[in-house]
Amino acid sequence: MTGGVVHSKLYAAGKVPAVRCLVPRPRLTTTAGLLAYGKVLVACMGTAWAPLVDKSDAVMAPVELIPYSSRRPKATPAACADPPADADAFYYFGGFTGKICFDTDLYLNTKDPDFNLVNFEQLIAHEYGHHVQYSVGILTLYDELMRGKSAAGQLEVMRRKELQASCLGAAFLGANKRTFGISGLRLRYWRYVVSHVGDEYSKVRDHGSRKNHAYWTTRSFASADPASCNTFTAPATKVR
Repeated sequence: MTGGVVHSKLYAAGKVPAVRCLVPRPRLTTTAGLLAYGKVLVACMGTAWAPLVDKSDAVMAPVELIPYSSRRPKATPAACADPPADADAFYYFGGFTGKICFDTDLYLNTKDPDFNLVNFEQLIAHEYGHHVQYSVGILTLYDELMRGKSAAGQLEVMRRKELQASCLGAAFLGANKRTFGISGLRLRYWRYVVSHVGDEYSKVRDHGSRKNHAYWTTRSFASADPASCNTFTAPATKVR
């Protein structure tokens, strides 16, 4: 495997710090409320990850958070046009900024605000994990890892990438659990959410099983350390 992925300096950059963020009262019942809270979350992640990316001899670009509705495709912003099928959110880099597009339909009109909040935080943290991967060069080198692989081999590389993104997102949330109130009921909800994300709900095995998603996220939530997230050296059984 490409050395920059397996031996990325990110793994030795230290723990994700707890950062001071003025977190607003979550009002996730409207698109405006989702976006307002999400922007604070993204800004906090930028503050926390920047010193680790710097220690990795890389530069972190800003991230733009963009809402869209899969139920109203004509109203979808051009920056989020043609979202992947069955995706609740997706990341890409363009125009000198990272872009996180998220589907608001999943979060509006839900009955349990605490579960909704935790689910939203987990999703955005996962997508920001892709931004960290891009910033330190892992996503660029990831494309090289796909070359010459069989279809099954390519799916395994994809799962390593996706599980790592979730792992990095959980490292931030673990480091900043007090800031975002992830304790008690919300912690139980978070554990439930991360153990119910997996390819069991998809036709394509490109994100990893529920069991492995829970494995990577819970260990990094506890450690708050990207050293816990080197999915590219893990045995195949941990990235199924």
